[in-house]
Amino acid sequence: MEGNCRKGDGVVVERRSNVNLRKEENEQLPTGEKILIWIAVFFFLFITLSPRLARGQSDNDARLIARICISEGPGDCAAISHVLSERTMLRPGSTLRQVACSYAPRSCGRRPYHARPWIPFANPDQGAPIGWAGVSSWEVTRVVLAHLTSVAWRAIRGIEPTPCPGAVHWGSRSCGACRRRMRAARLTRIQCSSSNIFYGYPAF
Repeated sequence: MEGNCRKGDGVVVERRSNVNLRKEENEQLPTGEKILIWIAVFFFLFITLSPRLARGQSDNDARLIARICISEGPGDCAAISHVLSERTMLRPGSTLRQVACSYAPRSCGRRPYHARPWIPFANPDQGAPIGWAGVSSWEVTRVVLAHLTSVAWRAIRGIEPTPCPGAVHWGSRSCGACRRRMRAARLTRIQCSSSNIFYGYPAF
C-alpha cells in the first residue's frame, strides 16, 4: 500500500502545506493593527528616551559654556548662558554649540588659544587637560569649572534666572572694537555686570 501511494504523496504534502500557510496567515494580525502597534512602540521609546537624550545634550552644552565662562568671566556665567540660549533661538536651525563656538572659537578649539591652551579640553569630570600649566592645582580649577557647569546647566534649562534681562550680546570691557560694533548694530548697554559689558535691543 505504501508503495502504491508514493505517486500522490507530493500532492498530499502540498495540500497540507497550503492549509498550514493559510492557517498562519489567518493567525497574523491585520496590517492596520501592526502599524498601530509599531506606532505605540515608537511613541513609548520616544517618551522614554527623549528626556535622557535632552539631558545628555544639556550636559554637553553646559560643559562647553563653562569653558567659555572660565575664559570670559566666571562671575558672568549665568548671563553668558542666557545670551547663548537667546541667540540660539534667534537662529533657527542652529544648535547652542554652533552659536557658542561662533562667539568663543578659542574655547571650542577652533582657533589657537596660546594663553590658556588647556581650556578647549577642560572637563570637570576628568583629570588635568592637555596643555594644563595653571598656577594653581588642577583640583582647584576643576571645582570652579564644576560649579560653572552647574550654573550653565541651570541657566540653559530655565532654572537659573538671567541677571541681565534683555541681553543678546556681551563683550569685553577692554574691547573698543566690540563697543563700536554694538553701537553700529544699535544695541544699548545693559547695566548688570562687572566683568563684561552686556548689550540688548533698545526699548521703544
